[in-house]
Amino acid sequence: MLGRRVRGLSVEVREGRLYLRGRADSYHVKQLAQHAAMAVTELPLAANQIEVSGPRRRVVLASGDDRVRAGGRAHLAALGWDVTTAHGGLECVARLRRSAWDVAVLDADLLGGGADGVLADIAGGASPDLPVVLLGTPPRVRADGSGARVVAVLEKPVDLGHLARAAAAAAGGRVAAAEGR
Repeated sequence: MLGRRVRGLSVEVREGRLYLRGRADSYHVKQLAQHAAMAVTELPLAANQIEVSGPRRRVVLASGDDRVRAGGRAHLAALGWDVTTAHGGLECVARLRRSAWDVAVLDADLLGGGADGVLADIAGGASPDLPVVLLGTPPRVRADGSGARVVAVLEKPVDLGHLARAAAAAAGGRVAAAEGR
């Protein structure tokens, strides 16, 4: 399952406890390796020293605005993010369904399926806990609370620094405050 995503993995057992070393291409893979080693050996973990050598966070950035996509991609990539962009809602849903993501950044005015369609797919799909950062005025939020997990709303025009901080907070599990211009 982990294949080439973990390299140089060494599992050492000392005094009935596990010690792990190696390299993984993401934090998620590091955790998977840890859990797999614990499950196979049925031993408690003493230390997980698997280093993360690739991007730690993955984001889908969906906007119909070429400048937002290009600027957001360049800014987040420079900060170490693995960034995938989508032009419209249907393209965004396809990308979200193909892989695991740490956060989705959606333009509220997204065309081709719209942000509300993407939010509904996230909430009703395989990733209902995926944190979402919205750019612009958000679509209606479902009254029954079964909507997607929108953790930040940034007004447009979007400051790329605010976008990066909101995405990092969302990926880290902390709720970001709404930011003005």
